[in-house]
Amino acid sequence: MQNALAGIEGECRQGGNGDWRKYYDATRPVRMELNRLVVEGFRNPRPSRVRADKLALLPSRGEPLRFTASGDCIHACLFDFQRPDQPQEPEPWVGSIRMVAQIAAVSKWLKSKGADLIVAPVPRVIELYPKSFLLEEVPRPGIIAPHLRYLTAELLRADVEVFDLFPPLKLAAEKGSVPLYLPTDAHWTDPAQRLTAGLLAKLLGRYPFAQEARKASKRYKIQPAEFRFGGYFYEYLTGPELDLTRASMTQVIEEVVTVAGKPFVADAKAPVLVVGDSFTAFSQQAIGREQSGEAVALRKANDPFAEFKPPVGSGIVPYLARELNVPVSHRALLGSTLEPFRDLFRNPDLLGGAQAVVWMLNTTSLFRPDAYTPTFRTPPI
Repeated sequence: MQNALAGIEGECRQGGNGDWRKYYDATRPVRMELNRLVVEGFRNPRPSRVRADKLALLPSRGEPLRFTASGDCIHACLFDFQRPDQPQEPEPWVGSIRMVAQIAAVSKWLKSKGADLIVAPVPRVIELYPKSFLLEEVPRPGIIAPHLRYLTAELLRADVEVFDLFPPLKLAAEKGSVPLYLPTDAHWTDPAQRLTAGLLAKLLGRYPFAQEARKASKRYKIQPAEFRFGGYFYEYLTGPELDLTRASMTQVIEEVVTVAGKPFVADAKAPVLVVGDSFTAFSQQAIGREQSGEAVALRKANDPFAEFKPPVGSGIVPYLARELNVPVSHRALLGSTLEPFRDLFRNPDLLGGAQAVVWMLNTTSLFRPDAYTPTFRTPPI
């Protein structure tokens, strides 16, 4: 944890000579530009091609064409998008106080039950690819939202372990060898999840169960599979935009199966429990979306992407299980809030023997005030 904290403090020295306020203020022009684009998106939402619905989208400025939802950028610009002409920029550190205290309380409670909490924030596309969307140059060290790095540092100072995904994903984004985010959806790609699973497995390698698993026979193997996915933004794209992005909507990815060739199944008694939002489960959620309003409307329109069924063994959870060679458990219901931990407080047996609890959620959720309510209480320890 000390290495991670030292890295973030180094960013602050680059961006503000060690002064967080200066570091944050240096990015104000960038965040004001983003704010204007967010406001424009909300004022002019895009209509769906197939149903009575609208969505505020922000397209990239050039190729490769990619999109992000305007609402997924608010945490990065931190302006009041309801009053763009008079932006009311909140003090960026205030919201961190309650978040850190409550997450630290969860970590302390889990330790009393023999499990470690590892918080794993997943950056949004605007954080990794700001140049794709913005004209303003992001000042050194190339971070658009220093307040999120501050929050990470505060968690580390509160003795909460953080699996800091931002540096390796930012480096991979700058190299540009593979896309880390789906161009027509808010979620990350198969390569990004495999990269994350490999790094997380190295972090978890300190546990005896992981060391023993390395000596054991392989539980899982991979096989190529087709992932056909138009994405959440698909129905809001124009004809020319579809022409530019359609080729990326069908991919060959890796699917994890057992060595016997059976489908991957999460194990409720596993030594690792992954708690999280849709970034831990979006491909699995996509499997069951055939009856959603969007899917039904696309079928009525005879759209070629009305049906898509991603492989069961795709996504961060099966990829992590394969890297560790151990079963992994998963809880995703309301995983962008502290609600899953309430369930664990009520019934600690739901931990199922987990020694490591990885809370993986996107940074929009992590910095969202309503996820951390004043009524949230941990049981006495």
